[in-house]
This record gives sequence, structure tokens and C-alpha cells, in this order.
Amino acid sequence: MKALDCAIALAKKFASQVHVIHIVQAVAAVSYGTSFMTWSIYSGSSDITGPSVMINLRNHLQENGQRILATTEAKTREAGIKAVTTLLFGSPAEEIIYFAEKEAIDLIVIGDRGLGAVSRFFLGSVSNNVSRHAPCPVLIVKT
Repeated sequence: MKALDCAIALAKKFASQVHVIHIVQAVAAVSYGTSFMTWSIYSGSSDITGPSVMINLRNHLQENGQRILATTEAKTREAGIKAVTTLLFGSPAEEIIYFAEKEAIDLIVIGDRGLGAVSRFFLGSVSNNVSRHAPCPVLIVKT
């Protein structure tokens, strides 16, 4: 949300529109940890990797993404900024870069979750990957 606030301020200053994208990634199930296990148990599934659980998880993540985009759309509208929201599926860094190329984006404003050194080593940093490979300037907003 800090990155969105920054993007709104820039859009106001330069009379621009904002594209807000949210990416649902398949590996997100791993980050759900205990809550995913609990959700899986209550859904009546004993196999957390089964197709029905994975479909339910994808639907859950998609609905969550749509809620996030609705919130950002309301926030931009409230600020008097035109926003285009898009829900994508895939690898966050790759999808952001591809979207920026396809839509001829002038500036990417992205948040930095502040992963620790160990997490960053194993998982990589989306903002770092985007900043190195994006077709345009990237503004990383620290959280």
C-alpha cells in the first residue's frame, strides 16, 4: 500500500493514470504455511497436493487478489486518479516485466517486503529482479 500511495502521488503530480497489477503465483501455497494446512483440514481434504485442493487454493488466491485490486481501485478513485487493475497468474517478476513491456509502462513503482538476507538468498527478491530487468525505470518503495 505504501507503493500505491507513492504511485498515486506521482500520478497526481504528472496527471497520469496508474496500472495496478496483482500476481497470483502457484508457489504461493508454500507461503501459506500453517494457515493453508488448517484451511486444507477444514475443507475436508487429507491430501494438500490433490487437484481439488489446488483448485480451491487457486480460487482462494484469485478471490484475495480481486479483493486487493478492488481496494486499490477504490483508493485511486478516492484520490481522483484513473486506475486500470489487472489480475495475472505466474511468476511475479516475470509478469511485471512482461506487463511493462506490453503496455509500454513509463515507470514501475513496487514495494519491497524487506526480506532478510537468508530469505532473499533462497527466494530472490521480486523488486530486485524487476529493477534489473525492467524496460523502464523502477522506483522501489521501502516498507
